[in-house]
Amino acid sequence: MRNLITVIFAATICFAPLVGCSFINTKPPVPEFVDDTTPSWDGNDQNSGIIDFTDNGYLITPDAAKRYVWLTENYSGGYNPPLESGMGLEKRDDGNYNLSVQGMVEFMVLNQQKKSGIRPEEFKRNQVKE
Repeated sequence: MRNLITVIFAATICFAPLVGCSFINTKPPVPEFVDDTTPSWDGNDQNSGIIDFTDNGYLITPDAAKRYVWLTENYSGGYNPPLESGMGLEKRDDGNYNLSVQGMVEFMVLNQQKKSGIRPEEFKRNQVKE
């Protein structure tokens, strides 16, 4: 009987870590990829705030410009050096904004990060290790 108890105890000690590993998730959480299939609503128009293409980039609405400025201010910490607030954005006389091609690229990247649920302080891109 004493040998049986010793064998059961030894088996428990040996196999307990294996059982525990199957219940513990050691992988870091990865946000789900956001697949943009349709434009978002900007006011009464489903255009994501993009009005037209221009020779130097895009013509966007004031609401889209506000979103872009917010994204550059809150997610720019992941860049080295950080993005300037509203980089590539220029106000027009008609109240709309011109956004450069590079600005639109950054807008799309930052917007994907936000939609993926990544908090601004977690966003890292092009970080230079010192």
